[in-house]
Amino acid sequence: MPGYFWKLRDFLKAENRQPNNIIAGQDGRLYEIRDSLFGRLVLHRPLVPDFDVIQEGFEYRLPKIPGELLTTAISFFKAYCSQDAQNEVMVQIFYDRQTGQYEIDCPEQIVRWDSIEADCTQRFNDPRYVQVLQIHSHNAMPAFFSSKDNSDEQAYMLYAVVGGLLDEVPEMKLRVGARGQFLPLPLEYIFDKPDLAREGTYPVEWHQRVQIENSSESNQGGFEVVEEVFSIMLTSSNGQKKTAKVFIKESDCKWVAGWSSDESQEIWFEGVSWNGLLEAFRSGISKKLKEGYSPIPLEQANL
Repeated sequence: MPGYFWKLRDFLKAENRQPNNIIAGQDGRLYEIRDSLFGRLVLHRPLVPDFDVIQEGFEYRLPKIPGELLTTAISFFKAYCSQDAQNEVMVQIFYDRQTGQYEIDCPEQIVRWDSIEADCTQRFNDPRYVQVLQIHSHNAMPAFFSSKDNSDEQAYMLYAVVGGLLDEVPEMKLRVGARGQFLPLPLEYIFDKPDLAREGTYPVEWHQRVQIENSSESNQGGFEVVEEVFSIMLTSSNGQKKTAKVFIKESDCKWVAGWSSDESQEIWFEGVSWNGLLEAFRSGISKKLKEGYSPIPLEQANL
């Protein structure tokens, strides 16, 4: 049976060590150290039969969050998402230990179309309140957790994002996490009868806690490229090759999709609807493929 150590220094100080030992590493992995007369071998140990089988998971121990609170949050989010202007906003949900009820709160926040700076420490600081969930919007964009979300959401709690707010039924992603590690969760596990399409009301005083920051400076000088999807090439009948670049861009809180070459530029879509963007993008790509273009690796394009 091997010896087990949490610290390397404890292993090095130990007397009468076993020929092979298991030591925990800073990276969260287990390592086996084997000693013999001719040397010391250190290998990652993927399986330790002496240990019990443990699976990742999450058990929610509080009552389900009423679906009405989710309706309140989404209705508030929609107030900051229109055809003319879109900004992300957030709310948070607390559990009151004394009453056994949930409270929804809008913290002081500075919002932009793509980010939020919120002061979540001002309210509900009493130990009777347990912060359960932070939920923010992605305006008309799809619901997804960005790399910034992954970096910011370090505390142990539930996190959610709502997108597609201009669609008839928005979409929502939910997860639980701590220290940058997350597990996805189904909405029905946390919320009681969630209805993303339902309209509701919210406290009008919440608007006083939201400051919209004009981010138009970030778009001065033309389009900001969000994603260059790929390049396409056409070989003509005389053997000449023509190359163009297919793109998705953002300008003034609107999506723009199209293609550009040395000869011309085509705009396939300009607007705020993500579904409309995808439909126009697929149609434009299909048209170009029928004209004889084919995808090539971006690094091979000479534009």
